[in-house]
Amino acid sequence: MLVYVATYLLLFGVGFLNTINRNKKSILFLVIILFLICHDGFRWETGTDWEDYYNTFERCLIYDFDNFEIGYVTMMRIIRGITDEYAVFLFLHAVIVYALMGYFLWKYSPMPTLSLFFLYGFMLPLLGMNRQYVALAICLISVIFIFRRQFIHFLLCVLLAFLFHKSALLFLPAYFLYREYAVRTYLVWIVIAIVISFSGVMKLFPEEYVLLLFPKEYSSYVEIVDISIVSRGLGIVRKLIWVLLALYLLRSEVKPQGFSLFFNLYFVSIVGYLLLNGTLFQIIVARGLIYYSLFEVLVLTYIVCFISKSSNKKAYLLLIACYYAILLYKNLSFYNEGDYNCFFPYKSIFS
Repeated sequence: MLVYVATYLLLFGVGFLNTINRNKKSILFLVIILFLICHDGFRWETGTDWEDYYNTFERCLIYDFDNFEIGYVTMMRIIRGITDEYAVFLFLHAVIVYALMGYFLWKYSPMPTLSLFFLYGFMLPLLGMNRQYVALAICLISVIFIFRRQFIHFLLCVLLAFLFHKSALLFLPAYFLYREYAVRTYLVWIVIAIVISFSGVMKLFPEEYVLLLFPKEYSSYVEIVDISIVSRGLGIVRKLIWVLLALYLLRSEVKPQGFSLFFNLYFVSIVGYLLLNGTLFQIIVARGLIYYSLFEVLVLTYIVCFISKSSNKKAYLLLIACYYAILLYKNLSFYNEGDYNCFFPYKSIFS
């Protein structure tokens, strides 16, 4: 627990300084990226699915793994052919993920080090999802080609991500979201999604038809989750906080460059959550929408950067940091199984 708290406070402190001094500091940014690489790369018996990924790495030169995508298996076999140390694989895995994500945030974020703070809060509960970590990073890089309107390059990136995690194909519609919509359009979609959510229509799909949409290994995720009206309402409020603040920014005459695309991508995750949470399509909420909700990292940075005046910017950031800390603890506690939690305590190769 201490490692997570210390890392959170460190990244918050660096991000806080970034709100005071908007100049990009490449050395500091690179130091934080290296720190995150070590945080993930030096872990041991920490994070979700540890045993599955560890055992697969140990046996990847002997057996074929039908439930693992060919891209990830190939990556494992290349590294396993050089070394039998799983720690080396995890470190190189972290280098790939954070090099790609770091490059994107440095290129497009108005305050890159602040974005790294939000990124940590977003990515930590996913730690251990090795295949999807790589797929997320590749899909993030593919957005560069959305800005350039190079569909073939974008498609190749998504297909490459697909080789690491099948869910990456759900990111294909992202290419068509590079446009501006009227604020009332977003509000209408929100109202429609909330009405459908509370109507229970999405729970009426027959399970056998829903199962046809997913590979066999994901069939265990297809089940209706019983969520109370109060919990559903609180979940909606939590999701809409940043949307409403971002809509205020969208109404401004001078919009930050690229913000409309980032918000549209994030908005897909909101509508998807409202429609599918607690239904047979929960696997899409858990795995598919991650590619879109990742852009919360950039949306929050823009909110802090452009909405608040310099006199109250610090207060905004403090409130967001407190909110993220509570949400992060809640997400990590989700993995409690009796006295065991795959995140607590954080273990490293040096332990």
